[in-house]
Amino acid sequence: MSLITRSVLIFTILSGALVGQPLTAQQTMLDASNGQILARPRVHDPNERGTISVQELQDPPSNRGMRMLDKAKQLIARGEIARGMEQLRAAQRETSVEAYALGMQATEHFKRGDLDTAMLELETAVALRPGIAVNQSNLAYMLGVKRRNEEALAHAKAALRLDPAHCKTRYVMAQILLQMGRTEEAAFHLRKAAEEIPEARALLSRVMQ
Repeated sequence: MSLITRSVLIFTILSGALVGQPLTAQQTMLDASNGQILARPRVHDPNERGTISVQELQDPPSNRGMRMLDKAKQLIARGEIARGMEQLRAAQRETSVEAYALGMQATEHFKRGDLDTAMLELETAVALRPGIAVNQSNLAYMLGVKRRNEEALAHAKAALRLDPAHCKTRYVMAQILLQMGRTEEAAFHLRKAAEEIPEARALLSRVMQ
């Protein structure tokens, strides 16, 4: 299996959709369990080298690790949360997928209101593998919830460097910028996000009034 194919499968396992809502701890972030492709539904072009980090080139996700992540995703999707989380903990022993497993685990903790645990897991995941866009985006979202705006913005920018077409990250970035009072910059990202997110269009209309 090529590295490109393997990376696409990993992103399929990991990612989902940001809800179009303000940055609050009551909202879900990128949902690791619903099986949607990261960003818009498209296969990453092999020439888009920014979608694969140097670390992934040097240490690509193992087939065994990918199978463990996929099994965890399926268990969680069926509502077998405890077994899914157990599978994710086991996957963390596979070095090549540890950061992916931590990101999925963080999503489940966040969905259950445990923001502090989720944040610690995501910070660990990003430290292990900075080149995973979905983890960078989720961490930006959570830091925004905490009003740690400078840090949130840095991670949103990192996520967009990895996947510039990710409208949902642009929506998160726009909300962070609005919290910082940077309206014109926020409007730029809202225009991009509005291509796919109705709530971004509505927010853009309010911002431009």
